[in-house]
Amino acid sequence: MGLVLWLLFDHLPILKDSDRFTLPVYKGQHFSSILRRMHHSNRFRCLSLFRLAMAMTASENNIQIGAYRITSHTTYAALRHDMLMGRGLLNRMTIVEGGTFHDVVLNLEQRQDITHTWVGLNDHAIFKRISPNNTMPYEGQLYPATYVFVPGSNDLALLRQAHKRFLTSLHHLKNCAKDLPFLPGYDQVIVASLIQKESAYPDEYKTIASVIVNRLRKKMRLQIDAA
Repeated sequence: MGLVLWLLFDHLPILKDSDRFTLPVYKGQHFSSILRRMHHSNRFRCLSLFRLAMAMTASENNIQIGAYRITSHTTYAALRHDMLMGRGLLNRMTIVEGGTFHDVVLNLEQRQDITHTWVGLNDHAIFKRISPNNTMPYEGQLYPATYVFVPGSNDLALLRQAHKRFLTSLHHLKNCAKDLPFLPGYDQVIVASLIQKESAYPDEYKTIASVIVNRLRKKMRLQIDAA
């Protein structure tokens, strides 16, 4: 009986009215949480059949993140297909190399597509919210890259994502620092920052890095503009 009902309703419009609805799906969100949001909106017909269809097709764990726009013509079959193919709306945020933590904070505060949570906090307090047990200086602990996110995402969640990627990168770098004349970890971040400030041309980074390492090994002054 359940299968027959699913086949009957799967291709019928799922909204009770004609107003559009946006359904956000965040990273790590369980299907049951998505269903609860849909249920509490009181906008959808026959949610139990949607749950049945996802279970019968073993699709619950394959939903992609994104903001899914649902119209009066959207069917459960179309929504399921979009969610599995990752056709939801995603926005982008870029953290540029050489930028400061405060630059990123200001950029996020000016955006209208995220949820703001740190109103009135300074940079140090914000960093403590994303990494409370971190004893290193907060500057330089956001990995420069472009990040995709669901519109309406939490500002702290975006910072945590960039910080987590930084920590992963730092862990990999520690394995390469055994023969370098400075401690693995944040010292590598400082040296990398000096190299970037010394030249705007990536082709010169390797030469500058060699100069810094050789002078540190000889316990010489760096004598570079960035220092």
